[in-house]
Order: sequence, then C-alpha cells, then structure tokens
Amino acid sequence: MIPAAPAELNAAIRSGTPLGNLLGPVFGQPINPAHWRSNDPLVLARRNASRLRTMAIYFNCGRSDDLGFDKGAEALDRELKAEKVAHQYHLYPGDHSLEYFLAHLGEVMEFHSKAFEAAR
Repeated sequence: MIPAAPAELNAAIRSGTPLGNLLGPVFGQPINPAHWRSNDPLVLARRNASRLRTMAIYFNCGRSDDLGFDKGAEALDRELKAEKVAHQYHLYPGDHSLEYFLAHLGEVMEFHSKAFEAAR
C-alpha cells in the first residue's frame, strides 16, 4: 500500500529518497494525479469490494517499514474491514528488508497453499 499522497511523493522524488526512487517511475515524475487516483488501493478496495470478497487476501508489514508502508497497510486493513472483505493482515516488528521478508515467507506460503487447496 502506498504510504504518501502525491504532493509528498513529489517531494520525495525531488529529494531522491528511496520511496521517491521506487514510486516515481510507476506514477510519474512528477506524480500523475489521475494515474495515482485510479491505482489507489483504498479506492480500489471500495470500488471492487464485492469481487474482493471472493478472494483469499493476505498481507503483512514491518512496524518500522523503511518506506512507510506500515501506515498504508494499516489503512488498507481498516478499509477492507469497513467493506467487510475477509483478509489476514499482520503487523510485525521489523523493517522493509530481505531479513524481514525471509522471516515471514513460511507463513505467506502456508496461507497461499491453503487458499489454493481450498480453490481446487
């Protein structure tokens, strides 16, 4: 989930932060507001809630995510709850690193394995 608004990302792009370097190529440099809005996960969750209710959804994030994705993940969790979309969300200690990813890879794979098994 994207943790900043277009104005904040434009500032991040200008200053060369990791977040700006990551998201600038995706959303434009400067950020294209129409493209931004059409891909906002909170808007997409509201617009597609009925379809999302048929999906297995899992996400986790580190409490100290270097890119600020923890704030966005928490907002997405709240939005999915408001839309009554079943999902699993976990906020763990950690950052946005390979070590964090590897520490939680097993549970991600277990979730998807169960979801694929249920779909058969």
